[in-house]
Amino acid sequence: MINDLILSLNGSKWFSEIDLKSAFHQIELEESNREITTFATCGGLYRFKRLFFGINCAPEIFQRIMEQLAEDLHGVEIYVDDFLVHGKTLEEHNRNLLELLKRLENSGITVNKGKCKIAQKKLEFMGHEISEEGVRPLRSRIETIKNFRAPKTKTELSSFLGLVGFCSKFIPEYSALTAPLRKLIRKDVQFQWRKEQSKAFERLKGELMKSKTLGFFDPRCKSTIIADASPYGIGAVLVQMQNGGEKIIEYASRALTDADKKYSQTEKEALSLVWACERFHLYVYGAEFDIITDHKPLEFIFSPRSKPCARVERWVMRLMGYNFNVIYQPGKKNIADPLSRLTDTNTKSNIANDEHHVRWVAKEAVPYSMSIEEIREKSTEMQDLRDAIREDKYPVRLRKNELIKTELCIIDDVVLRGTRILISPSLRQRVLKLAMKVIRESSK
Repeated sequence: MINDLILSLNGSKWFSEIDLKSAFHQIELEESNREITTFATCGGLYRFKRLFFGINCAPEIFQRIMEQLAEDLHGVEIYVDDFLVHGKTLEEHNRNLLELLKRLENSGITVNKGKCKIAQKKLEFMGHEISEEGVRPLRSRIETIKNFRAPKTKTELSSFLGLVGFCSKFIPEYSALTAPLRKLIRKDVQFQWRKEQSKAFERLKGELMKSKTLGFFDPRCKSTIIADASPYGIGAVLVQMQNGGEKIIEYASRALTDADKKYSQTEKEALSLVWACERFHLYVYGAEFDIITDHKPLEFIFSPRSKPCARVERWVMRLMGYNFNVIYQPGKKNIADPLSRLTDTNTKSNIANDEHHVRWVAKEAVPYSMSIEEIREKSTEMQDLRDAIREDKYPVRLRKNELIKTELCIIDDVVLRGTRILISPSLRQRVLKLAMKVIRESSK
């Protein structure tokens, strides 16, 4: 949520933070809900009249109420009980701030004057230092990490990794640097602090000390993803050309799983492109962008003429919703290269695959003795359905198709329902015979 908030700050030069006083207690509970807050003491039973800090859903409830209160205000971002007001000019900032204060006053919500920061060029907000230049980790947080002594237990090491994990997007080689440390927190590994861990510990603190300010993402500027893979990991950098110069927006890297490590190098490089696009989905989806790689075969693999293996073909399909150009650049010019130089972490994690990619036609989806061309040529009786899909007007005889119209699409004159080809009535008997033939052959 913090990253979503930061996305809206591009171009702003003035900032204010408004902190609410006893935030949750300002929300009165309905009479019917007070009963469930009853608690027992030596002096009797009591119940809350206002929202309190002891229930898990309190932050979500409060966040929703605050968002409803300020939903139509410009230059106002909300994180639970903290309001961030910003503007490109001082006049715009003051106007946004005044509108928010009026809204709070009319709603009977009070602020904590002592914690409010008004009209700042640099502002510390939610662990970040925000300015017109961009965002960087809070200096006090960096000092805390710098002064952190070498951990002596798994608990101390987990605390340290939690601290630096908050700043991971500012550290170019985060996954590589933390790999020796993450090994030690596994349940099946005995805690033994050795030179490898000590070196990684000190280098991680050093990289954080010299971390740069990351720029704000500007949707008006063209984005470039630089991706790379090594035998043990993948890395990516999101950059934009802003004000005539290259601005780094975010670093990202991850270790390869045991299954990933068995891929060929070309497959690992292809995986790095897929992971990078999905990792930066919030920034690049819906816009044209470039992907720079130091592996030249990827230029062809991600082109329309490509016929890759089944695994890579599935990855190509996952990126069909993106509008990008793959550009080859030698490794010595690739700033993502060191991000992928990860050590072996023996991790068991898998790539998240939450999206469903539906706009594609795979040869394997067609019976092996029937081609796409044949289906297209024999499907003249489905022309009415194709016209209905394109015009979004369904006659009475196609009313049953209208019920599933959100699942239908046309690719290369072939009608699909999701990822499955919709077979015309004249071909259905043939498809059934082919399917039965495959079943009989596979059972021999």
